[in-house]
Amino acid sequence: MCSPQFLLNPVQMQQGVIMTIKTFRKRHTRNMVLLLLLSFALTVFCSCNGSIDVPDASSGGSVADSETVDSAAEPFILAKGGEACCTVIHSIYADESTAAIADSVRKKIQTLTGLKTELKTDYTPTGMHRDDTYEIIVGNSSYAQSEQYLKEMKYSDYAVIPNGRKIFILGNTSDALTKAANTFMYSILPLSEKNDDGSVSISFDPELIREEYPLSGLTIAGEPIEKYTIVASSIDASYSEAADKLAKRFGINTGFRPNVVKDTEAAADREILVGPTSRLDAECTNGKYSVYLSGNSLVFAVAGLHSSELAAEAFFSELKNRSTVPDIGTGFHLSEVWADHSAEKLADGADIRIMSFNILSERYGIVDYTASRAELLGILLEAYRPDIAGVQEACANWKKYLDIYGGNYRLINATRPDKGENYSVILYDTTRYDLVDNGVVPYSQGNSLYGRNMGWGVFRSRESGKLIAVISTHLDIHKDPAVNDANRKVQVNELTAFVKNLQEKYKCPVFATGDFNSMQTSTEITTFRADSGMWCSKFDAAKTLNDYGSIPGFGAKPVSGGNVIDYVFGTPDTSCLCSFIITGNSVSEISDHRPVIADIKLSN
Repeated sequence: MCSPQFLLNPVQMQQGVIMTIKTFRKRHTRNMVLLLLLSFALTVFCSCNGSIDVPDASSGGSVADSETVDSAAEPFILAKGGEACCTVIHSIYADESTAAIADSVRKKIQTLTGLKTELKTDYTPTGMHRDDTYEIIVGNSSYAQSEQYLKEMKYSDYAVIPNGRKIFILGNTSDALTKAANTFMYSILPLSEKNDDGSVSISFDPELIREEYPLSGLTIAGEPIEKYTIVASSIDASYSEAADKLAKRFGINTGFRPNVVKDTEAAADREILVGPTSRLDAECTNGKYSVYLSGNSLVFAVAGLHSSELAAEAFFSELKNRSTVPDIGTGFHLSEVWADHSAEKLADGADIRIMSFNILSERYGIVDYTASRAELLGILLEAYRPDIAGVQEACANWKKYLDIYGGNYRLINATRPDKGENYSVILYDTTRYDLVDNGVVPYSQGNSLYGRNMGWGVFRSRESGKLIAVISTHLDIHKDPAVNDANRKVQVNELTAFVKNLQEKYKCPVFATGDFNSMQTSTEITTFRADSGMWCSKFDAAKTLNDYGSIPGFGAKPVSGGNVIDYVFGTPDTSCLCSFIITGNSVSEISDHRPVIADIKLSN
């Protein structure tokens, strides 16, 4: 959502501009420029039909080079007789960003005039709009002029157009509309004049700013990009998200944003396919992308949002590196295996592999592209194949994408007993284990209802029939050390009691995984090991493959000998044969934590 403080300032507003059509002038009677957009306005109001014509930016044309028409158009009245005369309008269907931009325009006018200025939607009972009222229309709307102007503008272009007693502030994207609003607020409104009759008015020439499009004129199989539609696989929502992002990239680079449809719609002659669509049997493999032409279709063979972004970046970089704007023909082909599928195998003699991983909720503002990270997590699960994974910070968005990218893994414990969210969940491999029982036990004391819980499950091995119980938890973190100490002490005691409860009830080994927010030398970890009698992946594994810390930070390399706050614990009827911190498989792009692996031998 945009708000006034995020609007561009006049200096930022000029960046990337290759043609400014007309400088503003203070005058009441003047020559009106025959712009691309004004041409349409004049033909509409003269009851004539005509197409819009504008000087070609590539030829260096400008308003000064084009034909001018004498006009004595009346000034736009902002205020008169101590009252505001104009209303700011946005579509009744406007998104939050457009509505916020319109409100910023309203506030700027109100500050200028010192009079209350109204903000309304374009809804009218009859669907008709009056020509005699002073209105400033922000963004697309039910006014015929705004829709027509936008059709004639490219993706990132923006404009401010006076038309009788209307001013249209226009842009096809939120960024472009923001720039148009800034043009109006910082370049046009300062030109307002107080007239002899006490009214406040402005007069200005239309403004159309064309942005630069490095791949303008791009063709695919000999046809312009304007003839193409992007088709997203309907298998899951992430492909629609990938297709939308790809469409925006085409808009930024070519000036045209293709429409996006799902592959459940009827096929068209010219399509850009994203993911494993029903159109053709494209090979979409985890950790690999390919871009190629198949007939008239441009294919992005990708397995998710992350690989789609990598493919799009490579695609547009390749095209922009060419000396001329290319045609994408049958010989075009890009392909890369981008993910590391290598993984440490299960230790000799081990029966199961348990993982603990804090996957970083977007709630905390470090990252927000969960869909991309979920594709990477799916690849990691596929490579390392833990039997059970205790996962922390699995917010609602994570849960949605884990269902998509989790493969054979099923997620449990999404809600607390009070029906609220629980972020400490468990993933288990449904091909190797069946769920016997599960639940969520909140801690009696803690700083977070969604985080401070014990999500648990009891599982039966499909091969051996043996039961195991696993807990996923996340202990307190608070800015006040005293609160930290008090809460963690209670949580460790309750976790210890719950481990013993599960072991007694189900007569099976119990494993506790989680982000304990406590270093390996802390009182909490020392106390938990002593009171529970459980072994610890950090201290008690027969073999440790590395001594990396588990919290190097998002995107950072792990540090040898670093601190650990993520653990796997097990009851004494099992033993940890091998433990390690995962550092490969693009794990640094998933979270600020690193997964902990414990390969475990069960008692006979």
